[in-house]
Amino acid sequence: MESNKRTRRAVVTHCSKCGDELTEANATRRAGSHVWRSHCDPCRAVRRRALHDAQEAAKRIMLTRDVCDICKRPETAKRNGVVRLLNKDHDHQTGEWRGLLCSRCNQAIGMFGDNVHIMRAAIEYLNNPPGLLLLED
Repeated sequence: MESNKRTRRAVVTHCSKCGDELTEANATRRAGSHVWRSHCDPCRAVRRRALHDAQEAAKRIMLTRDVCDICKRPETAKRNGVVRLLNKDHDHQTGEWRGLLCSRCNQAIGMFGDNVHIMRAAIEYLNNPPGLLLLED
């Protein structure tokens, strides 16, 4: 005769990574269940970030570079007294990564709204400033 007994898993009460007790404040229950997930929220966040970084590295090889892809200079902007890492620039419509930029170049592209036509107009302005024509008259 076959038994209808279900095997029960041990009730998870502590994070399997850090050992902290799982509570409403630091953990999430499984969807549609009263059972806690096996990791606390901070440990899950670290795991998700590591997974994202691993997927990104697998998707494209990110060469370690110390200079901006546009101005070819190293980053100089600081945060909390430490020079920042180069920004991972991406297309805001497609999400595709484009390269590594210093804070100044990244902000400049952002100020132009990633609009190539406006950037070309800015280049034309720098090459042929209309104010010089007014001074020649």
